[in-house]
Amino acid sequence: MKITIGENKVICNTNINTILQYFLIYLLIISHGAKIYSLNEWTFTYLSLIIGAVYILMNRNKFQNKYIVHMLVIVVFMFVLVFVHSQPYFLTVAIKVIEPLILLFTAFNIDKEHFFNRVVKAILFFAVISLGFYLVQIFDASKLKQYLVQVPGWELSDFYGTLFYTYRGVYAGFRNNGIFTEPGLYQMVLNAALMIGLYFPEYLEMPKKHYTISILLLIITILTTGSTTGYMSLGIIIVGFLVKRNTDILNRRARRYVIGIIVVVLIFLIINNSMCGTDSILNIFVFSKFNEMQSFENASGNARLSMMNVCGEIIKNNPLALFLGSGFTELTNAIVTSGVYATGAFIVSFVTAAGIPAAIFVYYPYILKPILKKKNIILGLVFALVWLNTSLAQSRYIYPFLILLPYLLDGANRKRNAIEVER
Repeated sequence: MKITIGENKVICNTNINTILQYFLIYLLIISHGAKIYSLNEWTFTYLSLIIGAVYILMNRNKFQNKYIVHMLVIVVFMFVLVFVHSQPYFLTVAIKVIEPLILLFTAFNIDKEHFFNRVVKAILFFAVISLGFYLVQIFDASKLKQYLVQVPGWELSDFYGTLFYTYRGVYAGFRNNGIFTEPGLYQMVLNAALMIGLYFPEYLEMPKKHYTISILLLIITILTTGSTTGYMSLGIIIVGFLVKRNTDILNRRARRYVIGIIVVVLIFLIINNSMCGTDSILNIFVFSKFNEMQSFENASGNARLSMMNVCGEIIKNNPLALFLGSGFTELTNAIVTSGVYATGAFIVSFVTAAGIPAAIFVYYPYILKPILKKKNIILGLVFALVWLNTSLAQSRYIYPFLILLPYLLDGANRKRNAIEVER
């Protein structure tokens, strides 16, 4: 008699894990600042923490995992700072730091072998959809207002849509922000997928032709965001990829296409700039940003510089803040007293409020440690520069797709070890 119950059970568990992992990947994507996340932020935060805690409790052997220990010590660290500064807000900071860490840990461990392939597929899915909506936005934006549900927006603009695309009204212009509240958040997700594809093509379960199309699609979508930060990250990624020694056939193939894309884009931008002048793509999305900083006090670049200046003054007046932090109350009061519009630059504000030791401990396993491994020096520098570039622009403590490198390296090592065992 043939018994198949065990096999069916394995198939059932596999299907459940696949569905759960895709759901957690969706949470990872929207946690970077999707409109649906911003409207229900704490609901998603608690959901992520609960799912992660339940998963860890059901897999108690993972308590010895270095990432779990790291998260627990962060909680203790922030709890101590509550008493040092008499500010319970440090517990809120601990929750917002732990959220992306535990979500990434859980999503990865559910199915390590397929995690990165599914991450890239999910991002490509949203990229294709966003390009479709983006074309509609360019040619007839009124259609988006007609068919997308209006949701709460910002001071001067209404927003439309959450699930597949978010139209930003007067802020939209010719910029593709996908399901996010702004293009600067969307570019993070896209650049993360590009880094996986270019530096770790062995993770992607797709034919060579589809691989090439995927890389091209990601680059095009990044360009449509009109994000200066995104363009800088894209430049860092491409330069690192071209400098990196590539022996894999997919990498060599991608290298040729990337060089071809760069040449075509540069030629197009030069022609566009000479023909359109102030209405050129370079002027609208790059040069104008520097002009805005000179002309408009509330320009995004000025807001980040103002945050750095405020933090610099706090450290100047209280050097001990470098070690123990100034606390978030003093930081907030300094911003209000300065009378300037200061936001973003989260790494600078976090170091000022919590101190260098706390910041080093929080980021060490994900950013600093990979750089110190000599064999991964280019990879480490690329990921660190992309992280730093974004951290000086955005206002959250950790974005999960910017701290993927240790997980990528862990998976690559396991793949190499599996190949050696088979031999």
